[in-house]
Amino acid sequence: IELANKAFARAQMTEPDFYGGWMGQALVAECMDATECVDLYEACLAHEGVATDVADFGYAYHVWQSLAVLDAERALSHTERALSHTERVLSHTEQNRLLLAVYSARRYVSRSSDVHGAGHYLLGMLLEHNGEYESAALAYEQALDMPHVSDEHKWTMWSALGRAQCSSDQYAESVASYTRAAEIMDADSDQLTPGQKLGYLVGHSLALFFANQLEASLHMFERAEPHASNSSKLATSTLLSQVLWALDTTEHKQLACQHLIDALLSHTSIPSLCVLFAMGVLSDPNVANAAYSELQGQSDPRVSRLESYVCALRGDVMGGRRALARAVYKSPDARAWLQMADFDALCGRESLAARAALEAVGRNAWTMQMGGRAQLEVVVGALSHLARDCKSAGKKTVMYQPWVDHNWSHIERS
Repeated sequence: IELANKAFARAQMTEPDFYGGWMGQALVAECMDATECVDLYEACLAHEGVATDVADFGYAYHVWQSLAVLDAERALSHTERALSHTERVLSHTEQNRLLLAVYSARRYVSRSSDVHGAGHYLLGMLLEHNGEYESAALAYEQALDMPHVSDEHKWTMWSALGRAQCSSDQYAESVASYTRAAEIMDADSDQLTPGQKLGYLVGHSLALFFANQLEASLHMFERAEPHASNSSKLATSTLLSQVLWALDTTEHKQLACQHLIDALLSHTSIPSLCVLFAMGVLSDPNVANAAYSELQGQSDPRVSRLESYVCALRGDVMGGRRALARAVYKSPDARAWLQMADFDALCGRESLAARAALEAVGRNAWTMQMGGRAQLEVVVGALSHLARDCKSAGKKTVMYQPWVDHNWSHIERS
């Protein structure tokens, strides 16, 4: 392998425009578990006329793998401290690579037979990472239709399909997909890793929860808890508490609060504190005050947003806006301005909402922070009474995400 690596490196030096040298070294790097696989496959794709199945699949796969590693590292950091907003979003390079990987995966499935479904499955995972859940679900369905998919891979694909359907609000279909996965292999099977078991059980639980099958959802979460690692235990406990609360009996509500308090004693989590605060607002002012005091010591944009809505519920609109203004001052990125626009729009302050929306649109990080349909709706909705600006925002949504059919309607309306 070392000799092959040196040979391909020499080929690159003597004839850098020949993609074969780059392709060969990329394949060798895979055998050596080298970190430069993405760069080497990207160099292959940069050569004019190169669109081989190997280059397309290799690039898409290694971009997804690098993003998965990045997610794992950030999840590990999150167990030790609260992540800043900039740590939670993709960099420009990462986002650009993800978009190119999606394109490469699409080209791969269009040019190859993909009889084992690996290409469609990879495409689905990349689309999920880009927030295109309906398209991801379609890719997973196409993967399941391939003729030579093993039962083990079918279990993985049905689980992924259920996850994507749940993310795109297709709850009944999601429950059905998770059930199909369970028919192939039980979640307690020794063939599955602890991570696979936890992912399946939590995903199925969430689908059942949103499908209003609360008792079944609670049962799934109880099965999931023993499989949770230290890094995922608090998140699982928070979700379990929300299901207990939704069962809407006094006993279940008390159990939900106590369960969440016990979980928070070992580790601070902003989402868990927010849930506990909401439970306290609805049932126990002492719990609400304790959670709110803890939240105020956390420097996170989500805390400012929560504070703004608390002020709005109390009729203090200006107090709510001041809370968001502090968040904008600390981190004047696109998402902070977007939250401001959303809040002003909800309060009927259209002019202020439009100004905040224009600030959001003008930020450099707009492409990676405002890709979701709901977020785009906020921007276009806030600018709806300014025809020219609405059209400009509509054009940007199309330019940044031309594959989302819904974005084109913004231009039509304007």
